[in-house]
Amino acid sequence: GPGLFALASNATSKNGNLKPRINVYLASPWVKPSFEHALPTGERIEALAAGRAFVAVCTSPSRLLRIHTLAGLPLGTLAMSGPVVCLAGYEDLLLCISQEPGASNAEPALEFALYGVAAKERLAQGSLPLSPSS
Repeated sequence: GPGLFALASNATSKNGNLKPRINVYLASPWVKPSFEHALPTGERIEALAAGRAFVAVCTSPSRLLRIHTLAGLPLGTLAMSGPVVCLAGYEDLLLCISQEPGASNAEPALEFALYGVAAKERLAQGSLPLSPSS
């Protein structure tokens, strides 16, 4: 979103456990100009997107889509049907592109879901057509 920068990190602790984190830096003056969100140990951040008032990450191996406020409060967690390809955020919208479950690697099949984050609803979903040379 405008006025913010989000960074995802899959750091490893001294004992070898993954300690994933999301750092959010705000350009506009708040009481606190940055926030750090810790995710459950063992998850790995695969994709990150930011909107006007949210950050979202897809994690593996659980294939979870986690949506948080900029300050780190959880807004929702959704199970993804396949591995994430990308996330994109704009204003209040979150677009998630993932591989369809059971799709072979030789013939990729992608699906999309568009979410309205503030209303906590899925606005659209479906398959994405690919050209023969994709």
